This record gives sequence, structure tokens and C-alpha cells, in this order.
Amino acid sequence: MKKCITVLMIILFSGFAAMSEDLEIEKYLADNNYFVFDENIHSIEIKNGYGEWCQPIIELGSNDKIHVTFDDFDAIGKNYKYTFVHCDPAWHRSNGIIRSDYMTGYYFEDYINDYSQSFNTLRDYTHYSVSFPNGNINIGYSGNYALIVYEEDEYEPSFMARFYVYERQTSIFMTEGFSKNPNFFNTVQRVSFAIDSHNNILREPYNSLTVVIQQNNKPFLAQYASAPKYITGTSYVYDYDDKYEFYGNYEFRSFDISTLKVLTRYVAEIDVVNGEYYVYTHGISPWRTKSYQRYLDNDGEARLFISPEDGDVSTEGEYAYVNLHIRANVPMQNDEMYVCGDFNGWQMNDANRMVYNYDRGEYEVNLYLKQGVYDYTYILRRNDTGALDETYIDGTFVETQNHYSVLVYYHPTGERYSRLIGYSLINSVDE
Repeated sequence: MKKCITVLMIILFSGFAAMSEDLEIEKYLADNNYFVFDENIHSIEIKNGYGEWCQPIIELGSNDKIHVTFDDFDAIGKNYKYTFVHCDPAWHRSNGIIRSDYMTGYYFEDYINDYSQSFNTLRDYTHYSVSFPNGNINIGYSGNYALIVYEEDEYEPSFMARFYVYERQTSIFMTEGFSKNPNFFNTVQRVSFAIDSHNNILREPYNSLTVVIQQNNKPFLAQYASAPKYITGTSYVYDYDDKYEFYGNYEFRSFDISTLKVLTRYVAEIDVVNGEYYVYTHGISPWRTKSYQRYLDNDGEARLFISPEDGDVSTEGEYAYVNLHIRANVPMQNDEMYVCGDFNGWQMNDANRMVYNYDRGEYEVNLYLKQGVYDYTYILRRNDTGALDETYIDGTFVETQNHYSVLVYYHPTGERYSRLIGYSLINSVDE
């Protein structure tokens, strides 16, 4: 009897390991904060409780929780499940561990039991929400995690998304300033930082440390650092003259569809056609030839909400086709333009690719979005090289406000996975 139980446990654990291995997580999450496979899934939000602008990151062993919400246009209650896969800093599955190592609750998967039908909206949908860690699923290791949401088989997910779990093992002192290259004084921001290991000795620091620097939680712009410039005591200093530089870009563009009853910021017209809302924004021109002017934005975030008198955005928020357009005298021959932001996980696909309207002399796109306030930016993809250019439309300025985050990973020889031992976030204007 004991032999049968042992064999069964080996099969179960091997199955979970193989199941994770078959998911090409890096293919979908290396350059995206989330990736949607089911076209009925919309309005994904992955937050923690730290504030309005935050990455989905929690401290290991704390009371912090990741909160996930999304809508399903099938508008019927489904038995969605979720699970996690531990990943390395580049979002490859961690090969040295299996789920029984890093998932310490009662189950390796759980149902999303909190869902409600939309009420009195033109578009029917079901709204789902889940928070974790919880009584059924807990997390035992720090690091990068892929959240997998699915119905029956995690081989066929509805969507997957990033989140992070960190240990407070280090302090990070970070600053942002001008580039030291005189050619980029007015256009580029440089990040420098030092890691204090709290009197703990980090083994093989020139090989065991990996640091990821991000601007405004944009995954495709992440920069990776390994060796510190120098070490003094327990301080590991990354103060390079020519590294960890980012274009400042311009402040994000935005529009407000938190109400569809009156015209709001940058909204020119609202209409209802064939049972759908249509929102037309004001025509705009590129900003790259303008001088810099500061104004408040949300650094790329989407914030879903409606006026309190209109109810709860979760189930009473409407959806609308939002037409964004920008003037262009002639179409580009070999490149493509995308509208991106937190609202779509920074994905670049047909849903947010702009097309040229010859009659209007503009590039335009129709985005199907839930009520709220949205930040966005234009990104040019060079088809010959695949290079991405966020400065092509609106230029770049060193004065622009940006959030920068630093994540510190530690994987010395003999350890089975990369621990996330530090996290810090700054606002460039506050520096």
C-alpha cells in the first residue's frame, strides 16, 4: 500500500512539473505584462494594495495580496481556475523547482468563485475577481510568477499574467538624473543605484546577482544588469556613466470615458449605434516638434471607474469603441504604429494597430474599452529590424515624469532558483 501511494505521489508531482514545462511562458510574458488567448476576455487588472500606481508585487510572508479582475463577454458563469508557475528573471520557467516547492497551500490550483453578471449595460459580460495568497493557495518562494487562468486545461489558458513576490533582504538606494553623454542631455534619463545587503554576504556577487530596471512597468524596455561597478562592504554599487539609460519620452496622452453622458477630457463626440457606444476623440498632432510642457498623467496606467451615481464599474460599467486618431500627411511604407499602455499589457497586435485613413489624412484605431480613464502612447515598430520607437510621434525630453523600478534577483551556485531579494520604486520628478 505504501509503495502505491509513493508511486502515485511521484506521478502527481511529475505531472505538475511537465505541465509547467510545456507552457512557453517566456514567449508570451517576456515582452508583455499579460497575454490574452481568449478573445472574450477583457479589462484585465492585476493590482496590489500599495496605491494607485503600482506593479503587481507583494512581500513574501506578509499580508499583502494580489488582486485580479477581468470580464468575460460570454456572459455565462464559468468555472475558471488559476495556478502559478515560478520563473527566472527573463520569464523562463524555473527548472530547479516544482509546484510542491513554491505553492504551500492546500492546492496547486483553485477555482475563481467570485463572479457577477453585468447589470443594465448594453454589452453583457461576467465580471470575475480573485485575490491571493488565500486559504487555499499560498506562496513559499520569492521570485517571478506567471499567473495562468483557464477553464479545464492549463495547456489551453484563457490568459496569463506577470506578478512578483519579493523578500525584504536588501535596501535599494536609487537616483535618476541626466545622461553623462552631452549628446543626450536633453532627451535621456539615467538610473543609478546601490544595493545594501543588510550585513548579509552575497556569494559570488559578480555572477549571482541579476538586476532588472523598468520604466513605467513597460516590459519591452526592461534593462538587465549583472555585475556591480564596485563593492564596498555590503553595498553593491551600480553607478555607471553609460548604462541604464532610458529615453524620457513625453508625458502620456490620455482620455476620460468614466462617464458616457457628457463630453469629458479629449472626447469630441459620444454616440450609440446598433446597441454599442462609440466615442470619438479630438484630432491631435504629433508633439515631437513642441517644447516640453509638464502636465499630470498616470504614467501609463488605466484606471477603471464610473461616477458613483452610475453604480459599480465592475458590473455596471459600459463598454465603448474609442476612436483615436493622429494626423499624418502620408502613410508609412514599411513600419507599423500601435497604441499601447497598461490597458492592454503593452501588447502589440491587430487590436491596437493603427491603420491609415486616406480620406482624413490620419492614422486611426478603434479600441473596445470599459469605462475609466486611460493613459496611452504611440509606439512605432520598424518592420525591417523589429525595433520599437516610442519617441517617433511625441519626441523625448529629460524633464518628463517617469516611474522607475529596480528588482534584485539572487541565484548563487548550488541554489535551485532565482530569489527576488529586493524591490524599489521612484518617481523621477521627486528625485
